[in-house]
This record gives sequence, C-alpha cells and structure tokens, in this order.
Amino acid sequence: MAMAQEKIWGVAAPDGRFWQSLPTPTTTSILWAALALGLCWLWWKSNRENDRPRRSQGGRKSFLPGPRPLPIIGNLHQLGELPHQTLAELSKAHGPLMFLRLGSVPFVVASSSQAAKLVLQTHDKTFAGRAVHWTAPKIIMGPTMPSILFHQPDAYWRLARQICVSDFFSNKRMHHFQGVRMREVSNLLVSILNVARDGSKPIVLREVLQAGILNIIAIMSVGKPLQQFLTVGSSSCDVDIVRSIFETKASLGLFEIGDYIPWLAWLDLQGSRKRHRQVAKNARTVLQRIVDTRRIEHGSEGNPSPQDLLDILLKAAGDPNNKDIQFDDAAVRAILLDMFVAGTDTSTMTIEWALAELLQNRNKLQKLIMELHEVVGSSRIVHESDLPNLSYLRAVVNETLRLHPSAPLLPPHRSMDACEIDGYHIPMGTNVYINAWTIQRDPSLWENPLDFEPERFLGSPMMDSIPGQHMELIPFGGGRRSCPGWRLGLLITQIVLANILHAFSWEIPIGTSVSLDEKFGIAVSMLKPLYISPLLKLDSNVLIDAQKTLSDLVEIT
Repeated sequence: MAMAQEKIWGVAAPDGRFWQSLPTPTTTSILWAALALGLCWLWWKSNRENDRPRRSQGGRKSFLPGPRPLPIIGNLHQLGELPHQTLAELSKAHGPLMFLRLGSVPFVVASSSQAAKLVLQTHDKTFAGRAVHWTAPKIIMGPTMPSILFHQPDAYWRLARQICVSDFFSNKRMHHFQGVRMREVSNLLVSILNVARDGSKPIVLREVLQAGILNIIAIMSVGKPLQQFLTVGSSSCDVDIVRSIFETKASLGLFEIGDYIPWLAWLDLQGSRKRHRQVAKNARTVLQRIVDTRRIEHGSEGNPSPQDLLDILLKAAGDPNNKDIQFDDAAVRAILLDMFVAGTDTSTMTIEWALAELLQNRNKLQKLIMELHEVVGSSRIVHESDLPNLSYLRAVVNETLRLHPSAPLLPPHRSMDACEIDGYHIPMGTNVYINAWTIQRDPSLWENPLDFEPERFLGSPMMDSIPGQHMELIPFGGGRRSCPGWRLGLLITQIVLANILHAFSWEIPIGTSVSLDEKFGIAVSMLKPLYISPLLKLDSNVLIDAQKTLSDLVEIT
C-alpha cells in the first residue's frame, strides 16, 4: 500500500531513484503524450511569424495587421458562409491590407482599390502565381492542373492563354459565331414562349438561362449543342456532359478542410476525394470522346481550318513548335472544362441578379424597356448590332456586376517572389485574396454604394472599359490573370438580358417575393433562385420567325 501511494504521489523510492517511483507508461499514455506534443508543435508551426508580412521601422518590426488566429485552424472559423462579407467587416477593423492564417496557409486580403492596384498592376508579374494547395482541381484536371484558371504562369500557361485571347476570343472569331449565338438566343426565347402560352405559369429563370447559355458555349467550343451529347445508356456509352459539367462545378466549389490544414488531408474528413475522382472520371470520359471523335473527323476531312475552340486547341497540340511544351489531351480537356464551367455561370448569375434588381427597382426597369422599344421597336428581336446603341442596358449590366460580381473574392493570387507592398515585406509563396465585393461597394469610391443606380455609368469612362483599367470595378480581375473570356461573357449577358426583357414582361407570383440574399460557391448566386412568370409582349410570330430565319442562316453558313 505504501509503495502504491509512493507511485501515485511520485515520492522517491526507498533506493532514492525518483524515476522508478513513477507509474510504468502504457502504450495508450505514450500515444496521448505524442498526440499532445504533436498538437503543440502544430500550434507553434501554424502560428509562426516568419511567413507573416512585416515592416521594419527604426530597428523594430511591425507585422501586417489582422485578426488573431486560433491554434490549428487559424482564422478559418471567422469566414462564415459568406466569406467576402466577413472579410469586408474584418477590413474595417484591421485595414485595407490585412493578414489571415487560414489553417496553416498564410493569406493577405486586399480590400481597397489602392491595394488591388499594387497586386494587379504594380506587382502584377510577382503575383501572377496561383495557390498550390487546392485538392479538387488537382484530382479533376490532373496533378499539373493544366487549366488556364489554376495553372502556374509558365510557358504552357502563356501559350494556352495566348491561344484563347488572340484566337478564340478575337474579334474575328466572335464575329464568326454571331449567327450561332443569335440562333441560340432565339431558341431560348421560344422555349420561354412555350411557357408563357400557358398563362402566368412561373419558371425558375436560372435553369432556363443555363440551358440556353450552355448551348452557346458548347457550339463555340466543340461545334454541337448539348442535346447531341445527351446519350446516356446508348451503345456508345457516352457520359451525360451536362451532368459532368454541373458535377465539376459543384466539386470545384466545395470547401476542403485539407486545403488549409494539409496534415488532415489524408484523412479525407469530408469524404470528398472519392466524389472528386468519380467526377474526374466522368469529365475525362466525355471530353476525351469528343476529342477523339474530332480527330477522326479531321483525318477524313484532310485537316480543315479551325472553326471552334476544339479545332484551335488540337491545332496547337499538333504544332511541332510546341513540342517542348506539354500541350496534350489533358490540356485540351482542361481548357474545354474551363469554358464550360466558367463561361456559363458568370452570364447566368449576372442576368438573374440584374432581373432581380430591376424587379425591385421598377423605375429602372421601365427606363430600360423604353430604351429597347425606341432602339429596336416591336417587330423584331434585339440583335448584337443593337448593343452599342443600348447605353442604359450596358449600364444596367455594369451596375449588376458592381453589386453582384460572380467572383466577389477574385481567385487567389500567389507571390512568385518576395516583394514589398505598402512598406510591408511580403514573403514568397504568400496567397492574396482581392475582395472585389468590398472595393465595388466602397463609399469613398461610389456615391450611395448600396443602391442600384445604373445611371452612375452613363458617360463614365468605366462604361466600356477593359478589366483592370479602373480598379474601382474589377468583376473580371485585372493584369495577367484577368478573365480571358470577359468579352464573350459580357456579350452573352447583354444580348440575353436585352431579349428576355424586350420579348416578355416578368411578374413575381402572388405570395412570393424576391430576396437578394447570397449563396457562396464557385460563383456567388442568389440564395433563392428567381421564380417568376413570363408574359408575352411581342407578337409570338416575331419570335418564331426569328428562330426560323436564324436557323436557316446558320445552316447556310
């Protein structure tokens, strides 16, 4: 009993050896001790200051301000469901340039136009990198992530971006597909007409828009509308491309705890890796089948001149001048996926937000309808050639992008080298979020920033500016990493919005309301999709005749 008491209280044993008086350690106690030590080490590692931006003044170091991180998780707990709004509030307390540690990953957040200019213009080359810790893109697109959005700025990325900007998104190529775009717009109008004929039956506008815009993107990218790919269960075993696209968007928009706390990644706590691998398999199957089919067609046609994006990419892949650059089928698939995923959401969500704002600001809606009537009349649909004369329409789209950017936090940049911003030393490998949402609602830049006022853009140099030209308005980013497809996205948004407002009146069903609450994801959407009723304004024959004329015109060309 005495010996037991000695061991319990740690009293020295009779021979004077203290350690022999302690309880014999068990495997469990060793594991718990190791876990405790490991957590202590991780806490120290995740809160170390050697990667935190700092400035030296008079021999003293001051760190970039920011909220105090917790052990292990850092500031992750502070992001909430709408991180752009949370970061906007934090910037009020910590300044327009602040530091956060998301898990163990260091981030700088720029929340002013001046800070954004330093990242996107002054140090554009330094911050041209992308974050390297994303799980979903690596699984879905491959370990090198040959996507224009996610890839690092090397020779491959420069070639891929040049191909898209200089060829596919060129004025010549945009003009080439003008008839296709207008045909698909007319098809969209007729699909809404079929609903409007049933009276005041409401529709989920987002679903209708996504189908029509996806068709435009599909034809410009791979030469066929989506209906021709919906062959699930057929002998060819094709995968449903629509399902693959939406599964990919869902996967890329998932929050992954392992992206921010890498030592937990192997546990796959959310069970998402299995899902990502299945999504990757589906996307790879359907896109590779499209690529292989096109190669067979090229072989039988004697290598025709490029028509769509796939033709352009295959030509680049076969160019001997690119033999030192890994421009292979994985690259072709990744760039096509970029188009389908990014090209659809921006226009769809912007149109939905615009109509929601207009329905809550009826005087603005009436002003736009009057402009459409004066410029276009009631005997035809709106054509792309009308857009330069529809200044209020363009102002409405700009104001919508200001208040509701589809990417309120621009895809994070990463410093490729150390640099200095606003006197602070920024270490190499620092990730930078630019909060476009905060900048575009900054009361020092915008009068009545929370109000929907399209008139602010009339006569403004920002009306038709290019990305990054004015740091007050950056829905498409700026610099080397600006969205390469911004012209197409803006064009589709303007022409579709103009036509659905010109052809139909839109009413909110009795007993329902429009909510401007947000849902965060790969693109920020309305939390409650717009559920409204279309009422035909133009003669139905105008829409039907336009559809037939445009279909015949595209067939001829």
